[in-house]
Amino acid sequence: MPSRRSQFGLNATNFFLGQVVAVVLPFLNTLLRQHGWSYEAIGLATSIVGIGVFVSQTPAGILLDRIRKPRLILAVSSVGIGIGYAAVPFVSDRPLATYAMLLLAGTSQAFLAPGLAGLAVDLAEPRYVGRLLGPNRMANHVGHVAAAGLAMVAAPRLGQGSIFLGVFVTAALAAFSCSLIRRADLAKACEAEKPASTGVRTYLAFGDRKATVLIVTTGLFHLASAPAIPLAALQLESLSAGGRHVGAMVLASQLAMIPAAYVGGLLCDRIGRRPLFLAAFIAMPLRSLLCALTTDPNVIVAAQLLEGVAAGIEGVALVSMCADLAAKHGRFNTLMALATMPLGAVLGPYGTGLLVEHFGFRIALAALTLTGSIGAWFFYRYMPETAERSGSALSPPTTSR
Repeated sequence: MPSRRSQFGLNATNFFLGQVVAVVLPFLNTLLRQHGWSYEAIGLATSIVGIGVFVSQTPAGILLDRIRKPRLILAVSSVGIGIGYAAVPFVSDRPLATYAMLLLAGTSQAFLAPGLAGLAVDLAEPRYVGRLLGPNRMANHVGHVAAAGLAMVAAPRLGQGSIFLGVFVTAALAAFSCSLIRRADLAKACEAEKPASTGVRTYLAFGDRKATVLIVTTGLFHLASAPAIPLAALQLESLSAGGRHVGAMVLASQLAMIPAAYVGGLLCDRIGRRPLFLAAFIAMPLRSLLCALTTDPNVIVAAQLLEGVAAGIEGVALVSMCADLAAKHGRFNTLMALATMPLGAVLGPYGTGLLVEHFGFRIALAALTLTGSIGAWFFYRYMPETAERSGSALSPPTTSR
């Protein structure tokens, strides 16, 4: 296991980056709605963030694999996210400027998933990947909870704009936390790394069936999950529920993610990645179905517990599966970037915005339920276990990047 300083630095980075991105999109939707934006235009604005991530994420993974400076890249990305979101309240009456700032935030955000996961895999010995990922993801979700709690207090008193201004402060703290990770601990991973000539071509050319299925099914998972919280925020707004309900919704989701991520990290190395990820796939459409069947704000808030369980498990299981598969081909960051490619974050918010605008919330939520159910079936049918077994125990393969 890495030094305590490196573990603390990685957990702190996860904590502050969790605060940066945790509550932004729900409050972005309500902020733009208050400035007279239509549901369709709000969906487009949210999708702009996804477009920035989508376009940049694979290049981000390749860059992280080739330029061995993950701490610096994450620090710069954190600042870019902070600037992008913090500027939104000042330009929300100018759509083009708003889109530009959201694109900056999304482009910077593309480095988070592969970068944070890559640092964890670099720091952990192969048999401890799940154990290290659990606390990492838990710290990230604790940051989400802290951000949601602050939002519940700040939004009613200081207005929606205060949420975005606070993002810049936590982004700066995240950038500083990256420097606490010891270079020597990362150097050990670099020395142990075997040369890897494969990358995007291997994973996209259907050369590895497991990797291909994982990329496709994870895309369906994100298509069903990415619009979930922002759509629930709009649903609450349409029911005249205040900002406190929106904050409580995010808080409920993140509170569920904390134990789900921690327990998932422990179980991932014991019972396998596949059953855990399948549980996440099942929980996500159940959450959308509950929201489709109710108009009670309290039930909508409570339903986000399922979303939290799904997201908490997925965050650990996906990284572990990518680490297993990268042991064969290398280029962990590239595979992680492909597996978390946010096509759902691009299509989901805009698609649900169109459905809400023309057909209402129930149809939009039914569409998310159907998408999540298809993803769950596809994963169950075609995705095998990725961790190797030695007797009755799981033995994760040696991981290289």
